[in-house]
This record gives sequence, C-alpha cells and structure tokens, in this order.
Amino acid sequence: MSDPLHWSLVYAKTEAGRRAFEQRSFAGNRAQRSLFILLDGRQPLKRLLAALRSLGLTGADVEALQRWGYIEPVSGAEPPAAGPEAPKSASVRTPQRSLAAAKFYALEQIGLLLGHADAPLRDAARQVADREALLAWLQDCRARIAAAGGDERARLFFERCVELLPEARAMAAA
Repeated sequence: MSDPLHWSLVYAKTEAGRRAFEQRSFAGNRAQRSLFILLDGRQPLKRLLAALRSLGLTGADVEALQRWGYIEPVSGAEPPAAGPEAPKSASVRTPQRSLAAAKFYALEQIGLLLGHADAPLRDAARQVADREALLAWLQDCRARIAAAGGDERARLFFERCVELLPEARAMAAA
C-alpha cells in the first residue's frame, strides 16, 4: 500500500477475504487471521490497537491484509484532512485497555497453550460479559494452563491478561 496507514479509518472484510477465510486459503499467519476477524467494518483501527499489540501485530500487518485484497476502508470513510493519524507510539508501555482486548488475547493464548483442549474454556467465554465474569473465567484458564504447562506459564498468562484490563475505578466512572 503506497499511502500511509490511516489509524482513524474503519476497515471491513472484502468478499475475497471472506472467501479465502472460509476456504482456508487465507495467506496470513494465525495472528493476521485474528486481526481479520476483529475488523468488523464498525470500529476505527485505532480502537483495536490494544488487540493488535497483544497479538504482536503492526500497521504492516493491516497493510498486508489490504494488499492481499482481504480488507478495505469502509466506503465513505475519509482520513482526517491533517494527514494520517499515527498511534501515540508503537512501543507505548500503557496500551489502550479493554475487556474485549483482554478476552481476545486470552482466547488466542489458550488456543496456543492448550490446543484442542481449550474447547470448554472457549464455550465458557461466551458467557463473559463484564469484568467480574472475565476475571473468574481467566482464573479458570489459569488453572487449566497450570495443569497443562506449569504454574509459571499460567502466572505469565494471567498477568498479561490483567494488564490489558481497564482499571476498575475507570470502569466505575464510565
């Protein structure tokens, strides 16, 4: 993509992208497939920064999806007149936090750490709708990961997920 990435744009899946995904001919890696799933045509890219960072993705991955014809800016979405809006920093120590980012990261990790044994946890994740439910579900995930891969791995998983959560007092004020 020759134009700089516009973080304020909303991206949606193309028909070619949906077809490649459904036919399992998707050219991207696992993290890029996860990004493809996240791009719903409703949220600007900048609102997905925490999820991108948690997956180890950058603007180059978004550009790759667009180059392959899997995503496109939503029709009528225009970049700001002042030019592309870049994220504050790709290496910001305090990424945007959200329940969705923490849950998405956890789902990605349990798939990697537990393989097909993650099915009960994925089913339980469908019931998670608030911070308390997410924390309880993350504790269940932590216990399963500890049993399968050890306490240290489980501790790291849990800590990273909690880092992605918004502060409890910020949520109460919202």
